[in-house]
Amino acid sequence: MTWRDQLRPASFRGVPFFIKGHDIGGGRRGELHEYPGRDEPFAEDLGRMTRQYRVEAYVLGDDYMAARDRLLEALEAKGPATLVHPYLGSITVSLVGNRYSMREDKDQGRYASFSITFVQAGDNRFPQARADTRALTRTQADTSIAAAEQVFEQTFDTGKKPAFILEAASGLVTQASDDIEGLARRLVALPEAAPAFTKDLAGLRANANNLVLTPATLSSKITGMVRSLASLGADPLPAVRALGDLSIFGNSLASVPAGTANRSVQSSNRQALTALVQRAATIEAARASAGLEFESRNDALALRDDLADRLDDQILAAGDAGDDAVFAVLKDLLAAVVRDLTARGAALDGVITLTPTATLPALALAHGLAGDDPTAVIAQAEDLVARNRVRHPGFVPGGRAIEVLHHGR
Repeated sequence: MTWRDQLRPASFRGVPFFIKGHDIGGGRRGELHEYPGRDEPFAEDLGRMTRQYRVEAYVLGDDYMAARDRLLEALEAKGPATLVHPYLGSITVSLVGNRYSMREDKDQGRYASFSITFVQAGDNRFPQARADTRALTRTQADTSIAAAEQVFEQTFDTGKKPAFILEAASGLVTQASDDIEGLARRLVALPEAAPAFTKDLAGLRANANNLVLTPATLSSKITGMVRSLASLGADPLPAVRALGDLSIFGNSLASVPAGTANRSVQSSNRQALTALVQRAATIEAARASAGLEFESRNDALALRDDLADRLDDQILAAGDAGDDAVFAVLKDLLAAVVRDLTARGAALDGVITLTPTATLPALALAHGLAGDDPTAVIAQAEDLVARNRVRHPGFVPGGRAIEVLHHGR
């Protein structure tokens, strides 16, 4: 094979052209340091210079004008692209500034020539700012809890009220304590696994009569217990799900009889207390999501949608109640959660469904999905077995749909 046979057809952004000559410019960047009293300077190497590819290109033929216009459009398009260079192969390049000129001559019909200077294009690796979406979710959760507590303290009123109002409020605190305890027992063994949590919860229940007289203390105790519930267990996901049950606390309670001013206060207090528990549960679920690691993009996006629905419910409830401050911060929390889980999910593999035509070993199926990398094949096989609860890894049943990680996304 001669050198001419090895030349590739030239193109840029897929638009073909011909080359009659080219040259490359490059070298090393550096800084020369010269010191008083020293005869020898120090040449500091700062890395390779950007390579420049100067190309003398042309198009010709009866349809050269169409070919010329396509090349002009490619040269003026935004962003880097692939240059297929006859001598150098495929290179990712850009045109920076006025880096091309075109010439046509009436004495040379059916022909247009170009002088083009391409520069090597790399990735924007450094410096590169990247938002910490997990931290943004946690920060917004702090802001949301503070707003929920403040609204509760402004609304909840037991000062100089009849005994039945105090009893109703303390009874609701006790009910919230019972619900929190029931959810905690789904997560860990009480009190063995969480003695401090058990002690604090018992204190909330035992001091309910006194706590309802100090709204600020009561609100911090309740939100603290909900946050403690969210941190129970080694895996945050079960806690996030448990908090979903707490986010509807009080919805099934019978309405307070209407007719007197005191009954109106009782009803307002109940609404304030149930709203505090529900908001705290939803906010802490959002906070806990920032600590979750996901196996697939599908898992991250499913939780994102679930939390978005929960937050939407609380946002609408805050709007209906006229709690503008809570309404605003919950909207910001919703945006932070969606941004975080969408961004982290985008970096993960997706899950697809396929149906093997025959019973095969998990490794055989995994090889077709993960390629030739042994480590990737083993990981794919293990996930396939666990995800689909396959009884024996040597026999994945054919004719039955299974879920697998799809690395192509």
